[in-house]
Amino acid sequence: MDSTVVAATVGALIGAALPVLLGLWKTRDDARVQRNEELRRRRTEVYMAFCGAALDYRRAALNQWDVRARLGGKEAAARTEPAVGEDVRATRATAWSRYYEVFMLSSDGLAAAAHACLQGAADISGATTKQGREALGTEIHDRIRSFAEMAARYVGTPRQELPERSPDASSRQAGSAA
Repeated sequence: MDSTVVAATVGALIGAALPVLLGLWKTRDDARVQRNEELRRRRTEVYMAFCGAALDYRRAALNQWDVRARLGGKEAAARTEPAVGEDVRATRATAWSRYYEVFMLSSDGLAAAAHACLQGAADISGATTKQGREALGTEIHDRIRSFAEMAARYVGTPRQELPERSPDASSRQAGSAA
């Protein structure tokens, strides 16, 4: 067999095999990238839903504290306005459900930050003064914000600042819209 024929045959085989191998590698890499993007999107949705549920639980707990203070205690509030207690139970259940989604999809640090948000909301009922209640409400809000910032870094979507607009630019836009 002539060496030219052998070289041509080997070249043809390599030329035929190389695109197949590269295509398989590209397909596998594309699937990995797609899975990672789907997971990132899912995490983002879960973290946003948790923040909303935690804020709602905080709101309900603060409202319950106010109602109890106004009506003279836990029993009077439960008797006079039972919907307030039901609201707290419902929002707490939703928040804890969202927490477990966070727990399943994230790091231990992020799950611990989420847990701290919910524990803080539960602590509101133990506040003995209006100032204590307000301090806890602010602290929980700060914890939720901290969780959101941590979650944004975790999924790789840092907060982005809007470009500042000059007063002249906004007045020109308002004039052109009219």
